[in-house]
Amino acid sequence: MNLLLPIPTLLFWLSSACALSILLWALKTAAWHKLIALGERQHMWLGAIALLSLGWTVMGVNVQGTLRLHPMLVTSLTLVFGFRLAILAAALAIVVTTFFAYASWQAVPFVWLVSACLPATTTYILWRAISLTRIQNLFLYTLGVGFVGGLLTPLVTGMSTLALLWLFQFEYWPLLWHNAYLFLLFVFPEGFINGMIVSALAVMTPHLVRTYDDDFYLK
Repeated sequence: MNLLLPIPTLLFWLSSACALSILLWALKTAAWHKLIALGERQHMWLGAIALLSLGWTVMGVNVQGTLRLHPMLVTSLTLVFGFRLAILAAALAIVVTTFFAYASWQAVPFVWLVSACLPATTTYILWRAISLTRIQNLFLYTLGVGFVGGLLTPLVTGMSTLALLWLFQFEYWPLLWHNAYLFLLFVFPEGFINGMIVSALAVMTPHLVRTYDDDFYLK
């Protein structure tokens, strides 16, 4: 999601401070050594940034000059690369998309928080919860995390956007509320695409999926 409207000053500074703190933390603590150690993983990460930038730019749909909606794929990013590398990849993709889609640069920190950090956090919590069950079922990982995590992404993004704009810029809220059903249209496609990607990578290249343990599920 990209926001085409300028956001209020207070929300801009709050989201910028929060986004900068998370960005610095991710840059400092990301598993760069694991990314550098394997050329395949580097290519996947850079390729994911390029594909997301292209996909978000080309496949985006503008909604009455307020929002630009597109498939997110944050769930796949989180499961394949881990939380920190996932949100860093999404940050770069959002910058590229904003440049080519002529979206609001002022809204970039806010957009990154609601459409990348919050969905990635949701996916990570879901993955941790399912991992704690210790159930050795591959479908629990691919469908329980990949598919369901993808389903939750548009809902988390939509609800957090509506809630924050209701608090800080209420005049935008009625227009966004009347178009809120569009987030629901992305729910199943987002779940299906993420589930398909995670399933394919877990089966074909399990060593490249950061959160997947091949020995545990297929022992």
